[in-house]
Amino acid sequence: MIAIICVLFTAAVLLFPIFLNIIIFFDAGQKKCYFALYLLRFIKIYGGYAELYKKRGIAIHLTGKKAVLLPFSEIINSGKKFEVTKGFILYGFSHVFEFGSAENPGRSLMICALMRTATCFGAAYLKRKNSCASFKGDILLYQNTDCCKICVRLILLFNPALLLSAAVKLVLTKITEGQNGKISPKGQ
Repeated sequence: MIAIICVLFTAAVLLFPIFLNIIIFFDAGQKKCYFALYLLRFIKIYGGYAELYKKRGIAIHLTGKKAVLLPFSEIINSGKKFEVTKGFILYGFSHVFEFGSAENPGRSLMICALMRTATCFGAAYLKRKNSCASFKGDILLYQNTDCCKICVRLILLFNPALLLSAAVKLVLTKITEGQNGKISPKGQ
């Protein structure tokens, strides 16, 4: 009886979709980009922040004392390495842009108008592809204040079975590369 319940639970976990929330907050004043990943909107998986590192790359701060440096050359060359992203569907997108300029309020107004136009085109494109069920956008315009902040929330829908199959495919690819002579065993 317990084995049947375990099998049914495993099948349900693998077949039913899971929601992954990604929240990104960029503050131009601090020159930092904060991020957080949530499973099912309330289980926090990970969070941290990223910043530019001496024009060589992006430093992602994993803990208070540990950071990982991603050089710009690796980011540019990584292009098609991420086949796992095919298993994710954009379910929801929301954003808030906050802009203000104490010296030139006309510039802030123009930037906000361009952002609203880009948001409308983005929403139309995502609705046309039928890939985004919810699209929300707000713009806050500040007067007599220098401000540039962006907050984005993505809701991704994925199926654990697809991720598992992609992982198995990756492992099998590595094994076959080893058998084809690309990785030579010791002693030969």
